[in-house]
Amino acid sequence: RNDYIITDSTWSPQHLIDSGIFDKPLKRVSSYLQGEYVLLGMHWWDEYYHWMIEILPRLALIQGNPDLEKLPLLLPGSLKKFHHESLELLNLSNRLVEISSDDVTKIEKLYFLSPLSPTANPSSIGVNWLQRSFQFLKYSDRPDNKIYISRSDANRRQILNEEEITPFLESLGFSIICPSEYSLKEQIQLFKSASLVIGSHGAGLSCIAFMKPATKVIEIFPESKLYVGCYWSLANLCKLQYYALIGSKILNIHGDFKLPLESLEEFLKNVPF
Repeated sequence: RNDYIITDSTWSPQHLIDSGIFDKPLKRVSSYLQGEYVLLGMHWWDEYYHWMIEILPRLALIQGNPDLEKLPLLLPGSLKKFHHESLELLNLSNRLVEISSDDVTKIEKLYFLSPLSPTANPSSIGVNWLQRSFQFLKYSDRPDNKIYISRSDANRRQILNEEEITPFLESLGFSIICPSEYSLKEQIQLFKSASLVIGSHGAGLSCIAFMKPATKVIEIFPESKLYVGCYWSLANLCKLQYYALIGSKILNIHGDFKLPLESLEEFLKNVPF
C-alpha cells in the first residue's frame, strides 16, 4: 500500500529479500479490478503441502463473516489440478478469479488473509478447519488400511531401492500408492481409512491431516537430513502416533537415498499394526 510492502503477505521478511523484489524496478500497473476481493494466494501457493495445510485453511479467518465470506477469491493463474479439485469440493469454484502472475493488478479493495502460523508449523485452527470442511467425504471402500506412499513420480528425494522394499511391504498387506495417480477426493478417502501410513518426507504425506486419531505415521528420512518437522507437528495436532525411520546418506544432488530392507524389517517389528 502506498509503495509499502505488507510483511504479512509472505512467510517472513527474509522471503521478500530472497525473492529479489528489491533488486529490480517495480512494473507499472497493467490491469485494474473494481470491487472487493480476498487474496487467497501467497508464497508457495503452487505447492501441494503448503496449499492444503497452510494456504487454503486461511479461509477459516473469514468463515462466518457475512461481509467477507462471499467475496471473490483471487489466485495467480496457471492453477494446478489440486487447486481446482479442492475448490470444487468446497463449492468455491464459482468465486475464483485468476490473475496473471506476470502482470501488476491494482484492486479497488483487497483483503489479505494473514498466515495462521509460521510455515512448516501447522496451525490447529487451520487443521481443524480442514478436517471440518472435508468431513463430508466418506471412508474409502478399498481395504487400503496400510499404505506406502511412493515418490516414484517425483524428481527428488526418491528411495532408490523402492523396488526392493515394496514387495516386502505388499507381503504385509500394504498397498503401494502414488498420490498423483489419485484425485484429491480419493486421496482424502484413502487416508481417512488408513491405520498406518509409511512414506518418505514430501507432499504425499499432507493428507495425514485426515487420518483417525491414534493411527500411525512413519516418515522416512535420509541420514543426517531430517528436513523440517512439519509432519511431526501435523501428526501431533491430529493425535496420531508418529515415528521417524532413517535410511542411508543422500546419494546424489536430487536428495535421493536408499532404505536398507533389513532396517525396515527390524523397525516394523517394533511398531504394532
